[in-house]
Amino acid sequence: MTEAVVNELSHLVSLASIGKAERSIKIEVTADEREALARRFGLESLDRMTASATIRRLDDGAVRLRIAFAADVVQHCVATLEPVEARVEGEEDILLVRPGANSVEVEIDPTADEPEPLLGETLDIGELVAEHFGLALDSYPRKTRVEFGVDTARPNDGDDRGSPFEVLRDLTAGGAGASGG
Repeated sequence: MTEAVVNELSHLVSLASIGKAERSIKIEVTADEREALARRFGLESLDRMTASATIRRLDDGAVRLRIAFAADVVQHCVATLEPVEARVEGEEDILLVRPGANSVEVEIDPTADEPEPLLGETLDIGELVAEHFGLALDSYPRKTRVEFGVDTARPNDGDDRGSPFEVLRDLTAGGAGASGG
């Protein structure tokens, strides 16, 4: 028995209701949906999120979907685990086609995304917004003024000779460590 997939941000649109005229859709993101999305993406919180879409059917039966979203999130700093506030925004242009459908128009654009499969009789615009929101999140958020790397103020535990190569040069030039034999 298969489990039903529950999407945190579900907004279903019947494919039969999509015409050739562009239709605007505003997605109201509730507090419960934001909380569920925050859990899904490992966020400390998702304080605000807005989303909208425009949708229309193309002459060849494919569906053109444009989504836009904006959110205020709090993530964990990868260095200190402190909260990091961020604004996440995105706009995506998505082409959806039935598997095996022959498209009359052929575009050769190496930067273009592959079309998404159009399955079933409904389209979950909310899930597509959630997926693209997840991709737009900073993978390595960090607090401002957190530096990674070597402390250049004291490179060799207080040794004033500078780089390790200078220390090595001093050792070999003075004959220290050289064995005769």
